[in-house]
Amino acid sequence: MLPSRNLVKYGLRASNSSRNACKRIIIPNQRLLVRDESTTSSTPTNFSAPSRPRPIHPRPTPVKELPKTAVTWILGAAFCGLSGWGVFLLYATNLERLSSSVTRQVISNLKQSEQVQAVLGTPLELPPAFLFGDPWISGSVNMPAGHVDLSFRVQGPRTGGTVYFTSVRKDKGLPFTILRFKIITDDGETIHLVDEKRKPT
Repeated sequence: MLPSRNLVKYGLRASNSSRNACKRIIIPNQRLLVRDESTTSSTPTNFSAPSRPRPIHPRPTPVKELPKTAVTWILGAAFCGLSGWGVFLLYATNLERLSSSVTRQVISNLKQSEQVQAVLGTPLELPPAFLFGDPWISGSVNMPAGHVDLSFRVQGPRTGGTVYFTSVRKDKGLPFTILRFKIITDDGETIHLVDEKRKPT
């Protein structure tokens, strides 16, 4: 019984020793593997040449648009030309109304009217409204179409006023009919210069 127990005992010991030997063989290898992994991960990577530099793109700077001199001069010249042409047209049309026979007749009647002389005084003048010294005549004078409508300022020694004159012709060959001929003074007084028979109701 004793030898068998010893054998079994020795066998167990042998098996234990063999297992320990295997453990000794395996464990060092595992440690080596772990050490190798740690050494490879902590070791810095060395390059044989410098890295390629990244391309540097310059930042675009905002460019302020400069005014085009040629276009500015053209627009300015066109504006001045149109303005001058408009002023010339106004002056020409006003001079045409002022020099018409109807306007001259109306002014002559005003200066000879006793009612106007009593209220405005004498002499009676038309105040200038332009730098050229001509008075401004508003309205239109269209003799071929049979329509005259005028208004302008008059000034006397006592006070001033605005003259309104309207005359129409119903048909060709017929005389003009005065519909309105009056002065409204600066004080608010109205002087009717048309005949009572022709005075509109």
